Order: sequence, then structure tokens, then C-alpha cells
Amino acid sequence: MDISRPKGQQCLTEWARPLLESDHSIRELVDPRLGSSYVEQEVYGMLQCASLCIRQDPHTRPCMSQVLRMLEGGIITNLPFDA
Repeated sequence: MDISRPKGQQCLTEWARPLLESDHSIRELVDPRLGSSYVEQEVYGMLQCASLCIRQDPHTRPCMSQVLRMLEGGIITNLPFDA
């Protein structure tokens, strides 16, 4: 939480959800201090994982063991889907 930010951007998920749900450039989501020192494919995987973790319905979010496997590069196929 950062109450000094504008309404709708005070909570990380409020700020990130619209960007994760659209086709915005990863540059808007990645910390600008990284510059170009990251592997784009790994960032896309992390963003996909983050998108699953902030789903509105908590029952459709992955459990932590699934998150860990996704971040390690594994593919999880038994995630619940939004209805």
C-alpha cells in the first residue's frame, strides 16, 4: 500500500491488474531500475504467474507450491479456471 499514490494505484494489485489483463508492454510492469537487464521470456512467465495470483476469486488462484513450480519454469496444468 502507498497512500501517497493516486486512487486506484494505492494497492499494488489495483495498479497491476489492468496492466496484466491487457497487452501493455512489460516495460510498464518491470521496475525501471532494471533497465534492460532481464530475460524477457522469464519476465513474461513471472507476469503470467502474477496474473493468476491476483485473480478476483481466491478459489481460482494457484497454491504456493504451484506458484513455486511456475516460477521455476514448470508448467502447471491443474489450475482451477474462472467460471
